[in-house]
Amino acid sequence: MLFDDRIRTDSSSAAGDESTFHFLNRSAWRRCGQVRKLLNEWSLAMAGDAEFISQLSSDDNKKHAAAVFELIVYTLLGKTGFELVKHPPGMLRTTPDFRASHSCGFTGYVECTLSGNSFEKIEEEKRKKAVENIIREIEYFPYFINLSFNVVSARSISKKGLVNFIRSLEAKSDGLSNAELFEMKHPFENNDWELEISLMRKSDSGIKGSLGMIMGSARAIDHIRPAMNALNDKKPARYGISDAPYIIALDNKDMFLKEEEFNEVLWGYNAPERIRLDYGGLKGFFFADGRPVNTSVSAILFCKGMNILTMDQARISLWHNPFAKFPVPSGIFSCDEYYYDGDGYILTKRAIVKEFDFLPVLGVDKSEYLKDPKEPD
Repeated sequence: MLFDDRIRTDSSSAAGDESTFHFLNRSAWRRCGQVRKLLNEWSLAMAGDAEFISQLSSDDNKKHAAAVFELIVYTLLGKTGFELVKHPPGMLRTTPDFRASHSCGFTGYVECTLSGNSFEKIEEEKRKKAVENIIREIEYFPYFINLSFNVVSARSISKKGLVNFIRSLEAKSDGLSNAELFEMKHPFENNDWELEISLMRKSDSGIKGSLGMIMGSARAIDHIRPAMNALNDKKPARYGISDAPYIIALDNKDMFLKEEEFNEVLWGYNAPERIRLDYGGLKGFFFADGRPVNTSVSAILFCKGMNILTMDQARISLWHNPFAKFPVPSGIFSCDEYYYDGDGYILTKRAIVKEFDFLPVLGVDKSEYLKDPKEPD
């Protein structure tokens, strides 16, 4: 059992730094009680997978959300006509989440992933903290060291290179006033990081700590890049799959990326009904630089806002790749489907609308689920 078996009396809202799993485990809210019951039931199918159960009960919100999403997809497909095998053998050491077979003769692989600025921001803050910790280790330096993060890289910054660079600034700063020092911006680039460093003279040479002000460049929120990054990270070659249908199930947590705007992720621009492939410079997941790409990906199972506490607001749809080497037959998925008819350099988007209500399929009592979530369980 995932959650403690006890009576709960704490009806306070989640604290800002409280993990989702911890909140679910301690809250007396009706909705949290419903979610605990569902996750306990669904996770029985994963009882032998200790690593998965550990992720599901993790206080790391990204790991927990990823495991919950995988569990929802697994449960949903299993209840809509698919036979599933978790981590199918015979692949590389790294395996996809599961193999799905259908009575129509279809057999393919499914890999689940998340995207959203909120998770990217968490990872970025962790990387920035690692740089700040390097500065914290510079003790009794005669200056406070101010950092401005212009570009945060996914690669590790060279600790030795950064420290040596900062120490080289000491001689350049001698004799300058604090006002002059603050205006002097020293750019540092390493492993795709771009920092600006300035110094402020300490009033007392006995001050041990040297980390000064932390600044960051303001930037517009990109709603497309996180989804594209998530898809690119889950290509079938990663698992040695080259001869079978392959579906990426993507749960997009970005509240500002609308379902219809997913066209821009796939095609490089937002054209709701007709896609022109003769536009120059297109950089989509299905089509880029004038040619089809990622043809080994058969379709994207696009889920919008699949939050375990607000599942009634989620949307699910299957987006077929018209250039797929191994297409997914239309109609075998219960959700809405989008496919494309081609005519030269113009693709026309078509829809198979099914008005699929997935909550009852998952075993959710909708009438109970939609009651006031904060009432006592």
